[in-house]
Amino acid sequence: MFAHLAHKVTDEIEVPARSTNKKIYGLIQKYLVRAQNECHLKEFFFDKSVLENIGPHIDWNALMKLNNLRT
Repeated sequence: MFAHLAHKVTDEIEVPARSTNKKIYGLIQKYLVRAQNECHLKEFFFDKSVLENIGPHIDWNALMKLNNLRT
């Protein structure tokens, strides 16, 4: 049986308003490590290879603005 308990994988993270792209990417990496280590997700494998290859080259601030996460 499947029971939907929440929409979130793990607790959200706060991205400080003046974070650089490098800082945001680092926060995302830490978030994924934390999610992977939580008890209910230990049985799953997170393939982060694509993110690790392209993450440093993404303009995270522009992406957040595009998604209305930052003004």
